[in-house]
Amino acid sequence: MGEITILGAGLAGLCTAWFLRREGADVRVLERAAGAGLGTSFANGGMLTPSQANPWNAPGVLQYALSTLGKADSPMLVRPTALPGMMRWGTRFALESKAARYEANARRNLALGLYSLEQHRALVAEAGIDYARSALGTLQIFRDEQSLDAARAIAGMLAPHGLRFTVLDEAALLALEPALAEADTRPIAGIHFPDDESGDAHLFCRNLANRLAAMGVVFEYGVEIEQLETKAGRVSALIGPGGRRPVETLVVAAAAQSLRLLGPLGLRLPIYPVKGYSLSGEMAPLRTRPRLPIVDMHRKIALTPLGSRLRIAGSAEFNGFDTVLNTARTSMIRRDAEALLPALRALPEGALKPWTGLRAVTPTGYPVLGATAINGLFTNTGHGPLGWTFAAGTGRLVAEAVLHGHPAGRDLSTPLPARAA
Repeated sequence: MGEITILGAGLAGLCTAWFLRREGADVRVLERAAGAGLGTSFANGGMLTPSQANPWNAPGVLQYALSTLGKADSPMLVRPTALPGMMRWGTRFALESKAARYEANARRNLALGLYSLEQHRALVAEAGIDYARSALGTLQIFRDEQSLDAARAIAGMLAPHGLRFTVLDEAALLALEPALAEADTRPIAGIHFPDDESGDAHLFCRNLANRLAAMGVVFEYGVEIEQLETKAGRVSALIGPGGRRPVETLVVAAAAQSLRLLGPLGLRLPIYPVKGYSLSGEMAPLRTRPRLPIVDMHRKIALTPLGSRLRIAGSAEFNGFDTVLNTARTSMIRRDAEALLPALRALPEGALKPWTGLRAVTPTGYPVLGATAINGLFTNTGHGPLGWTFAAGTGRLVAEAVLHGHPAGRDLSTPLPARAA
């Protein structure tokens, strides 16, 4: 096999490059940004969470999503202008919210998440890269018994399949995370997931790219690809402002941009771009700092310590490919975080840097992996909110599909056609 080209130097693309190069493959990574991890991977929630394997579309989600229309302060926001473009995807999203399908998808996602965490730990141990890693787990918090019971039921359903968790009353919760004692409204309980991890995804990408370059992987940044060319049923070239680049084997790991590249080839990926937001800043000025990642299940925000920095992430905005940073959304996230950690109110304006990016979300929560109907063309995309959680596992699975025509490791029933069934 000749050189393998990967489109995308984010978490998925870099992990694919790692597992390909470890097998001796010649790899070239093309990225339109100026460096690695500057797209969707740049300022995400910073967590690896098999605990969040359950998809977004729990039973009743359609009614909830429609109820957010026109409500600018809702954690999930569906812009009316986005509705015409999401009907096909939205129909599948609604169908997958039926209880039996939802539970099956959650179990499948958990299997991939746990497998991926194993691969991530092995990769980190071998590559020896630093990224402000923490292995203290994550903490979900609740303000009412109803939401606690719902989360406990999901965790209980997944427990026989490998999910470990501990339900904490208020006293145990505050003992584990004393910073919550200052919350405007104290949570009544929490669930601790000890196997989850966290860290700085951008730092991970940057250091992994450096390691890969030292191993002989070729990186080209600032490369815009506008079109894929095929010949006789096989991928043959990349077309962009820089001209035509012949390719023999191609892995598209371009998150939501995969739609733009693969759609014209007749590959209808079940992906919709969902915009998320984050705020990041130094924790030094804070009198109170969280020890481990906190996920507020009511307002759908996460506070993640990243070494000396804090990441606040949240919001799911359905608005097509719009990437404009809406300050009303970041202000909402900051207010929610301040209610949880009042010490944040002492930070001056501008101390928290805003960011927004598009998650490539599938109706099942499972990514689109492996070979397509076009020879030589593979996908590693559609990771949704679990981009880092799934990255190492999908990187190995896709690398094995490219090199050997089958996924690695345990039987995950991984779909190799370009679909996420």
